Amino acid sequence: MKKQIGKGRIVLRVLLGLLLSGALLVAAAVFVTGWLPVLRARKKLNGIEAHQKRIEQIAVPETVRIVALGEATHGNREFQELKKTVLAHLVETGGVRAFALEADFGEGLYIDAYIHGGDGTAEDAVRLLSYPIYHTESMVELVRWMRDYNDRASDAQKLSFYGIDLQNPPCSARYLIERTEDETAKEALLPLTEKKLSLSDPAVQNAFAAVKELQDTLSDPLAARAAENLMRCYEMYSTYGDDRGGLFAFRDRCMADTVAWIGEREAEKGNARILLAAHNDHIARNGFGGIDSMGSLLAERYGAAYMAIGTDYFRTDCNIPDGAGRKNHRFYSANPLAAQARLLADGRYYLDFADVTERDGDVYRAVHSAAAMGDLGEDRYTPLNGLLMLVYPKLTRRTAVPAKLYDAMILVDRATPLSLLDGK
Repeated sequence: MKKQIGKGRIVLRVLLGLLLSGALLVAAAVFVTGWLPVLRARKKLNGIEAHQKRIEQIAVPETVRIVALGEATHGNREFQELKKTVLAHLVETGGVRAFALEADFGEGLYIDAYIHGGDGTAEDAVRLLSYPIYHTESMVELVRWMRDYNDRASDAQKLSFYGIDLQNPPCSARYLIERTEDETAKEALLPLTEKKLSLSDPAVQNAFAAVKELQDTLSDPLAARAAENLMRCYEMYSTYGDDRGGLFAFRDRCMADTVAWIGEREAEKGNARILLAAHNDHIARNGFGGIDSMGSLLAERYGAAYMAIGTDYFRTDCNIPDGAGRKNHRFYSANPLAAQARLLADGRYYLDFADVTERDGDVYRAVHSAAAMGDLGEDRYTPLNGLLMLVYPKLTRRTAVPAKLYDAMILVDRATPLSLLDGK
């Protein structure tokens, strides 16, 4: 009996030793892959002060037609506030008269109607956006500012608001219903105005068939584009389903086409350029994982006439989906350019890569060397992927050469969580 107890204790000690060794290995891996790059990134870059500009110093070359502003996360207040700050600056100094957002095309039509004197409030307009990340005071302030600007501007100088996405049909369907005299078509389109759709539902299939029939009868270019948007939405979900890579590629290709359409429409109105706002992954000049991003397609099409401004944080308390609601979670990038934002009183700066030459030493190397930049989307946070993010922090970062992705960046030291209008 004593021998058996002794053997049991030895086995237990071996197991405990293995568990302890495993825990130490995991801790070492977390430090090496997660924290060591963060600590290294905090090293001051010699000469960075000469290149740290205020947002109000952003200068857009005359040749640029599309300025794209990215966001490293969808869940931070600073990146939402930048939309209005950059838009106001470029309206005043850069000839921008149109703002295009990573939101559904139909939703943009109704917000555009509001900023041109439509009924309701700015908050009502913002609540039309199907992505809850936009239900914030920052977005309300942006829409309110556009409305106030248009109230004072001449017809030729008024601003326009567009959506470029295609994932949510309700507002596009509603817009078509309001602009067709065909009562049969109106009735057929109603299922598409519901928030939750199933392509297996015969009424939904019939609704998309009605959209296709309407396309050739629409003289209003906005209605025609809304119909095109709906049919591409149908193609995306019916073709790609759970194929995430295929869906992303198709979606970005469609968004690039919509941005080009907006650019042409604005050029016909005599407007020099537009401001586009979307996640960094969408606006980057180079795709990743073998997938062409919207930005890579626009860069290929427009060349130097496309300007991509990425964003990044050094530390973020990001508001992301978690369980049935949203919660704030902390992450770090390992981007030395973002770490330099701590040197400034307001903790942020603008860096134009065209101003950085080989003579700038540390700064040039940081711009032209691979960096682990922050990259958080709207993937749901669970205990399992939270653990994976801790053990393998590359899941929260995108390692790439900044200058290959963007023409410039806005860097933030500490990004704070957005706060939704409903407090969720």
